Amino acid sequence: MSLTLSDVKRIANLAQLDMDEAHAEIALNELNGIFALAEQMRAIDTTGVAPLSQPLAAVRDLPLRLRDDVVTEEN
Repeated sequence: MSLTLSDVKRIANLAQLDMDEAHAEIALNELNGIFALAEQMRAIDTTGVAPLSQPLAAVRDLPLRLRDDVVTEEN
């Protein structure tokens, strides 16, 4: 999926952003780069890979450093 310059201008209009032509072209390149990255990530085969609740869940022997839940600042 890729956006066109008119798509970016329409999005800017819906977001009530005042965007000139130069900024619209920069935004177009950045948004299309994000969509290209998402497509690359979608192409990766993840069958058999269990989802993680957090990134450190993959490391089993790593103890989590937790602090005591105490008030440190007064209102």
